Parts: sequence; C-alpha cells; structure tokens
Amino acid sequence: MADADLLIEELSTYLKPKDIERVRVAIEFSRTAHQGQMRQSGDPYVPPIAVARVLTPLHIDAQAIIAALLHDVWRTPTSLRAGREKFGKPVAELVDG
Repeated sequence: MADADLLIEELSTYLKPKDIERVRVAIEFSRTAHQGQMRQSGDPYVPPIAVARVLTPLHIDAQAIIAALLHDVWRTPTSLRAGREKFGKPVAELVDG
C-alpha cells in the first residue's frame, strides 16, 4: 500500500469525509508543485506524507495535516498565495509560521 493510501486510511478513523477529500487535494497539490524535483540521492521528491503520518496518532485536525503536507511547497514556484487561495488562510499561516 502506498504511503498516501496509508495516510488516508489512518485519517479515515477520525476525520470527516470532507476533510479526507481536502487532504487528498493537498497531496495532489504537493505532488504537482514538486513534479520533476529530485533529491540529492537522485530519487524523485515525493510529498512529505511521512510527516503527516507522524501526526495521525495524535488525531491532529485536517488543517494541520494539510500544512504538514504543504510545508515545503512554498520553496517551489508555487506561492503561498496560491496555497492560501486553495486551502484557506489558517493553513497558509500554519505553513508560513
């Protein structure tokens, strides 16, 4: 099972379906923002799903999970403004903070 699927499965135990959908959108947003990027090892960069998965046992809300997924997106050509427009001011403030 892919990491993204594991994350969604874990979140499904406590988040509402509408929040799960917002997380799915954030995963895709992050994937798109990092498309073509490579790690120093030469491996493709993938969204920081592991970071979000660390938070799930704490039953962290959807906004914080989304911020975890997007925390490094602002270092790509994708702007904080685009993230704010898509995910709202609270998520953008978490990421920017």
